[in-house]
Amino acid sequence: MGLKQYKLLILFLLFILSCNTNSINNVEKTQDNTPSPPEQVLNKFSAYGTKEGKKIWYLTAEKAYVYESKNIALLEKFNVKFFKTDKNTNLPTNQISSVIKSNKGEMDIGKNDFHTIGKTTVITADNEILECEDLKYVDREKKIFTDSSVVITRKDSVIKGKGLEATPDLSSVIVKNNRVEIKK
Repeated sequence: MGLKQYKLLILFLLFILSCNTNSINNVEKTQDNTPSPPEQVLNKFSAYGTKEGKKIWYLTAEKAYVYESKNIALLEKFNVKFFKTDKNTNLPTNQISSVIKSNKGEMDIGKNDFHTIGKTTVITADNEILECEDLKYVDREKKIFTDSSVVITRKDSVIKGKGLEATPDLSSVIVKNNRVEIKK
């Protein structure tokens, strides 16, 4: 193994080790219990969910480490755009309803679920902001979830709590253990 390949291997292992243990546990191990290399490393990765041919969400990542045998992609510097739904047709439109941003994450390619690892921000079209750690999107429910501390900043209030269940556009939000501050 050449010096360049050795350095790349070390960088990859450092990336894997910096991910949370849930991600590492999903990645296959070699005989010496180190993470196996991904089947694909993709720059400018993208994925999307659709309803009747129209995009519900669109995910882009600067880099993805794809483990096809496990249906997992480890993501670096990614964001997800969610699209508004037309009230008459119940189909997605081309208008963005919210954007999720995170430096690290993981996607279940088979289920179209994904979660962020570390600092996460959700910004809606109405300029509402959700800040938290480790946010999960479950595609079959079309909702986001977290058990971490959350801060939602709206025009007239700030909501703080621990734990959240919400639609990605924050139009429906349940914050557990919450405290609301009304802005004057």
